[in-house]
Amino acid sequence: MVKVLRFFFVSTVIFAVLFFVFFNLYLKAAVNENKNIIVASQQKIQELEEKNLELLQNLKQKDTELETLKQRYEKRISELTQIIKNKEDEINQLNSTVENLKRKISESSESNDSQNNAYINLILGDIELSKGNFVKSAELFEKVDLKSLSLGGLESYYQKRKEYSFEKAGRELYLKGLEASKSQKYQDAIRYFLESSKYSSKDIYYFDDLLYYLGLAYLRINNTMESLRTFERLLHTYQYSDYIDETILKVAQIYEQLEDFENALFYYKLLKSYGYQDVADKKIKEIEAKLKR
Repeated sequence: MVKVLRFFFVSTVIFAVLFFVFFNLYLKAAVNENKNIIVASQQKIQELEEKNLELLQNLKQKDTELETLKQRYEKRISELTQIIKNKEDEINQLNSTVENLKRKISESSESNDSQNNAYINLILGDIELSKGNFVKSAELFEKVDLKSLSLGGLESYYQKRKEYSFEKAGRELYLKGLEASKSQKYQDAIRYFLESSKYSSKDIYYFDDLLYYLGLAYLRINNTMESLRTFERLLHTYQYSDYIDETILKVAQIYEQLEDFENALFYYKLLKSYGYQDVADKKIKEIEAKLKR
C-alpha cells in the first residue's frame, strides 16, 4: 500500500513538474507570439503614422498651392476688372469727345463747311480705327489737318490716334502687296505698296522690304524706269538693308539693259564687295570690252 501511495505521489509530482514545464513553455511561446504581434502592430502603427504625416504634408502643400492659385486668380480678376474699367473710361471719353465735336460742328455749321468736313472725317476716322478698319481710318485721317481745328487738349489724343491708324494701315497694305506679288498680280501689288508707303514711316522696319518688292513688281510689268528709280531709292536710303546686294545686282542689270554701260560698270564693280565676285568680274569684262569699241 505504501509503495502504491509512493508511486502515486511520485507520479503526481512528475506529472505536476512536466505540466509546469510544458505550461511554462506554452506561456513563453504565447508571450513571444504576443510580443511579435505587438511589435508588428507597433510597426504597422508607425507606418500608418508616417503615412498620415505624409498625407498631412501633402494636404498642407495642396492647401498652399490652392492658396497661391487663389491669389493668382484674384490678382488676374483684379487686373481684368481694371482693364475693363479702363476700356469703359476710354469709351466714355470717346463718347464725350464725339459729343464735343458734334457740338463744335453744330456751332460752326454756318461759317465753314470745309472745317465741318474735317471734324466729320476726324470723328469717322476715330470710329473706324476703333472698329479695326485701319485703311479706311487712315484714309479719313489723311484728309484732316489737326492744327487747323480747335481741339484744345484733344489735339495730342487725335495725333496719337492718327499715327496709330497710319502705322496699322501701312502694315496691312504692305502685307496685301506681298500677297498680290505671290499671286503674280503685280498691278495690284504696286497699288498696295504705293498706298502703304503713304502711311508708313521711313524708319519702320519693313520699308526697305517694301521698296525692294515694289521695284520687283515694276520690273515684272516691264516698267523699267520706275523699277530703277525705286531700287536706287532703296540703295540711297538703306545702305544696311538685307536686300542691298540683290538691289545692286538688279540696278546693274537694268543699266546694262538700257545700254548705259558706264553706270552698269559702276554698279557691277560695287557688287564685287558684296560677294558676287564671279558674276561681277564676268560682267565687268564684257562691259569694258563694249566700251572700248
